[in-house]
Amino acid sequence: MDPEVDSYSGFYDNNHQLSTGLAGYLKEKGASEIYFCGLAADICVYYTILDSIHEGFSATLIEDASQPLYVEKFDDIKCDIAKLGVHIVKSNEFYKK
Repeated sequence: MDPEVDSYSGFYDNNHQLSTGLAGYLKEKGASEIYFCGLAADICVYYTILDSIHEGFSATLIEDASQPLYVEKFDDIKCDIAKLGVHIVKSNEFYKK
């Protein structure tokens, strides 16, 4: 939100000094589970997922709707977030057959 401050997460700046207000907004709306996808899955999506867990949300990564910058590191990241309770799904799992 501030062009002078780096932020990989949608919730905080990189130093966790400034909040974007996203957690409060989502809690105010009654959200408890957040679904994530996007570019830089191993950076921006990853750090946003970590912060969402820290804020008490349940998180799901839609893997095939995401693209990491460093593909070779993405498997390790998926293992790390799975250990934190993040669900990892494919987009077709949302459709009833």
